[in-house]
Amino acid sequence: GETGAREGYGAIVSGKTDDQLSAVVTTSEIVSGNIGINSVTVSGMIKSAKGSNGKIDAYGFCWSDRNSTPVITDEHIEIDEPASLGKYFTTTITDLEQNSLYYIRAYAKNTIDGEERYGYGEVYEITTGSLITPKIEIDMEDDGMGNYYNTYEITATSIHYMATIANYDENALVEKGLIWSNSDPNITLAKAKEKGTYLSLDIAEGNRHIDGTIEDLEIDTRYFLYAYAVYRAGDLEKIGYSDQLAFNTLPLNLPNITGCSYGWSDGGIQITCGLNSYGDGTITEIGYLWRFHNDDDDSKLTLDNCEKYSPFEVEDYNSFTFIVKGLKPNSKVDISTYIKCEIDGKEYISQDNIMITVVTGDPELPELNNIEWQNASMNSLTVSCSVNKQGVGDIVERGFVWLKDPFDGYWKDPTIEDCTSYKAVTDGTDEKFVLEITGLEVNTQYYFRAYAKMKYD
Repeated sequence: GETGAREGYGAIVSGKTDDQLSAVVTTSEIVSGNIGINSVTVSGMIKSAKGSNGKIDAYGFCWSDRNSTPVITDEHIEIDEPASLGKYFTTTITDLEQNSLYYIRAYAKNTIDGEERYGYGEVYEITTGSLITPKIEIDMEDDGMGNYYNTYEITATSIHYMATIANYDENALVEKGLIWSNSDPNITLAKAKEKGTYLSLDIAEGNRHIDGTIEDLEIDTRYFLYAYAVYRAGDLEKIGYSDQLAFNTLPLNLPNITGCSYGWSDGGIQITCGLNSYGDGTITEIGYLWRFHNDDDDSKLTLDNCEKYSPFEVEDYNSFTFIVKGLKPNSKVDISTYIKCEIDGKEYISQDNIMITVVTGDPELPELNNIEWQNASMNSLTVSCSVNKQGVGDIVERGFVWLKDPFDGYWKDPTIEDCTSYKAVTDGTDEKFVLEITGLEVNTQYYFRAYAKMKYD
């Protein structure tokens, strides 16, 4: 036979490469809507892990801005949930740089015979967005005839205002609202927050819409208003404003008083007035107020700068009278009125009423009359007198003074100031008081006079 080399083959067997023992992972395509300024939302799936009988030790995503095939030693995020084969997992990668290129893919780790293996999905390139300035547009409505008008609603103390963020970015929006000022037409968000003239709205409510009501504004006052929105990415922040809205709050229809006349009355100045208008609310209180007049001060007399105020009862609003008491004598004073009323559950004060200026005279003193004497003896007698008018103050002492005739060579009316013979009466009534005077000289002419001391102001 022939001699030479011959080839021999064994039985054919099948096997798996090492790569097939690692987890099989896919990365879902990243759509533009999931890419933010400094974040991206990504998804992936673990299809199999035969080398470890389906057991996965860790999984997530890895990324790099330099390595086009990122691995676990690059930046990565691990998902803290048990892995489920054949099901998508999703997470959001944050703290990325704006307007930057990144390479991203899913990964999964399993262990085979004590050796850690990593499987990776497809790599996707993304470019993060750039932080833009919010663009705010004032909401307008069509009247059906091609005419557009603003949708804000103004009252005497409030405004309801609506605007829209035209370039709305849900991921970047951190604040939205309204700012206003009654003095600064170029008010900014920073200045408004210092002054407390801002309204921050819930960014989740209405999404791109800015819809708010500003309350407690001053009546009949000029204001400047802006809608605003704040975008933020990392340390970068941009604020957008709407066009300025300059508006006036409406004048509130409050009651007011007119037709005041005055004259002098017992104990003060009597003033008669009437309501010119009842206003829109319910009147809860009417009163007067006054202050000492200052020729250099022409400001309106109000409850804030008055010397004193006092409410009074009114039965007929068309014509009513009140008396201002407690004014100092020989003083120049300003007198006016105020009206408190309630409109829609809130209290308002009308103080735009007529102010009058008067000069007070001397205070009205007590008036005494009907002085009498009786029961005269050699050295005593009884005198009495009546108080006809109380005066503007309180009587704190009353009594009698007397002089002999002649007094230092001439006769005069006896007073406390120049007479050493007087005595106060501590009993008796305000209408009449009586005193028995003793120690008088025999057969002597005396002059008696009643007095009253009044305490005023």
